[in-house]
Amino acid sequence: MPLRKVSTCEKTIGMSIKPSLNMARPVYQAGRRIIDACLRSDDSLFTPGRGIWSPAVIGDLYVRFVENPDESSDSFETKFERQLSGAPPETFQLAGEMLFVHFLAAVRGITGETKRQIIKRVLSWSPSPVELPAELLSATEDGIGSPGIAFHTYRPFHLHFLLDFFQSWKRQSDESRQRLLGDPWGFREFVFSLPIRAGQMQREALLHLVHPRSFEPILSQKTKQRIATRFAEQVSNPGENIDKQILEIREKLSRLYGEGFSFYDRQIARQWQTDSSRWSDFVGWGKRFYEWEGFEKGERTYKIEIGGLLKTAMKGLLDGAEGWQDLLGRAFRHRDNNLTSWRMNDRFLTFVSKEPESAADALRALWNHEEELRNRLSTFLSRLPEAVKKGPGSRTKLVSFLLMAVDATQHPICAYTPFAKGIELTGYSPVSKKADDAEIYQHALGFLDEILKQASERGLELRDRLDAQGVLWSVTHYEADWAPVKDWPEEERNAFLRYRGDIEIREEIEQEEPPLTGGVPGSLEELASALFLSEPYLREIDKLLKDKGQLIFYGPPGTGKTYVARELARFYSQGRASAKTIVQFHPSYAYEDFVEGIRPLVADGR
Repeated sequence: MPLRKVSTCEKTIGMSIKPSLNMARPVYQAGRRIIDACLRSDDSLFTPGRGIWSPAVIGDLYVRFVENPDESSDSFETKFERQLSGAPPETFQLAGEMLFVHFLAAVRGITGETKRQIIKRVLSWSPSPVELPAELLSATEDGIGSPGIAFHTYRPFHLHFLLDFFQSWKRQSDESRQRLLGDPWGFREFVFSLPIRAGQMQREALLHLVHPRSFEPILSQKTKQRIATRFAEQVSNPGENIDKQILEIREKLSRLYGEGFSFYDRQIARQWQTDSSRWSDFVGWGKRFYEWEGFEKGERTYKIEIGGLLKTAMKGLLDGAEGWQDLLGRAFRHRDNNLTSWRMNDRFLTFVSKEPESAADALRALWNHEEELRNRLSTFLSRLPEAVKKGPGSRTKLVSFLLMAVDATQHPICAYTPFAKGIELTGYSPVSKKADDAEIYQHALGFLDEILKQASERGLELRDRLDAQGVLWSVTHYEADWAPVKDWPEEERNAFLRYRGDIEIREEIEQEEPPLTGGVPGSLEELASALFLSEPYLREIDKLLKDKGQLIFYGPPGTGKTYVARELARFYSQGRASAKTIVQFHPSYAYEDFVEGIRPLVADGR
């Protein structure tokens, strides 16, 4: 590769250091190790002195993975194991080390434990497996940014890009490689000369990992473009590449905001995140809850505890140990479990108690990580009695609760009501009415991934899907008299309730409608006339009440649902005031809980 002339602009700003960059962080320590072991030499990250990053080993993995793609519908790990079958130990180790490099892109959206599990699993396939070194464990807990759903779904493309890069890199002369490691813009030119399909995020991560003082820790080209567009007046040469533009913007803005600022600092982010979309409103309110000191305890700690109990039960079952039913019961009966209803708990645990073998077979299918998620869900549900899996909302909630055993931070509880409300508030595409259980669950996870992505783009860095689920629940369910909402200024509290639609609903409930004139109607015909409802419609209501004992009115606020319900109560009770009670459910209950039969129990007048 020919030597490139360095411009005056590059000499001025090309090596500008960002003082806030903590180079002691594990991700940057790992980056230096990658530079020394993988880019300057053919060494190894896990076993120094062993030639793992050599052209020959990289070439073997390239042939197996890139030139012989597995296009089946199996999971990434299942396909990867098949592609590596019969490989020498060095190739297995390179696959594990390359996954380590790949995972450094993400500090959120995937846990360190999950990263380590995947790396160790790949290493275990080798005829001579090696261990993930203890000194690199902390780096799996760190990373560059929040890459979103594409980080998981496009993993083959990310590894494809890394293999393309390292194979091309090893073809360069020692002189050329040394020059590129000292020249961030030459390095960028080299990286961008490589063909790419869907690994752009990995490319951005690589730039920052190798030259962290010249490239922002931003994994989205779209985000970079939005920043450059907003601060275009700070750029002297708009024809330069986007990263040079942003570096010049940083130099200019540092005079206003101080050296080491982040483009996600609130005072800066609100300038380039100018959209007034529903996502901005949702993330804005979500940030208020996430920054609340009680969020960790109220929306995370107990869920991780329950997930831990479920994981212990799962391990016991899969290992063939006795007592897994008791462990499972402890998770369902956890003192803080408001994730599943008592009716669901009772139905499922009764099934486990009465038919332990059938229950064990069903759970083994659900907890089989080697199988595709769709197949796991369908097999699990097919093995449950009809009484246990009544209603799609209940099925999704049960499945998601049990999958917390795998990783509560990546498979949090999915209940219909908060997701439906969140989708309504954000405008996210709803799930198809024809969707099966697996599609409903995957759609819910996709929505959580979108929350992570949208939040990150607006400066709110959530750790994982569990954080996203906690934010979703908080925004859609926290009441006005709950902390932290009750402690907000009245104007802000009302703005939040108005955003969610609660003020109009409360006004509808609390408004004292005048009773119908002329006393209690003597017949359904008279009631229909007084309420301006058709008689056949009212007779249908009468029939449903007598057959089912309950009715559900739904519709937008202000359409008279509460008023009609009150007059029906007055009609059936012949005007007795004591026959009418309005109950506001605790936010931890979903609509399906009430439909399934939960009712208020009055004791001592309360």
